[in-house]
Amino acid sequence: MKRKIRCILKRRGHDPQMICIPDDEEKIKEIVGGNVGTVCEFENAAILFDRDADIKPDTKYNCRLYGRPFFSPIIFIGYDKRRKRYKDFPMNFTDFRETHLNLFTEPKKEVQEDAGADNCPF
Repeated sequence: MKRKIRCILKRRGHDPQMICIPDDEEKIKEIVGGNVGTVCEFENAAILFDRDADIKPDTKYNCRLYGRPFFSPIIFIGYDKRRKRYKDFPMNFTDFRETHLNLFTEPKKEVQEDAGADNCPF
């Protein structure tokens, strides 16, 4: 059985949400919609996305982050550079919301910190 990893998913037209995904490259490809690209400019986290989304004819804009437009769903995930493997996202959801307000469309709501624990669709 694959281990589950807590991460944050941002889909086009939706606010980011804390979810759990299996540590499985095929499932990650399915979530982002294609070949997985990685932005690893952070010490202990990465952004995963479909690296070919911007050239697909039916793809629509999702969001802009760190000066870069993303056209696929994106996953914020923890990353262990030494072991070269994914891990739980290192930031709690409340702190994430405070630092990435531009990704949210709805007014701030009270967020249950452990909300992602029960939101494991895979």
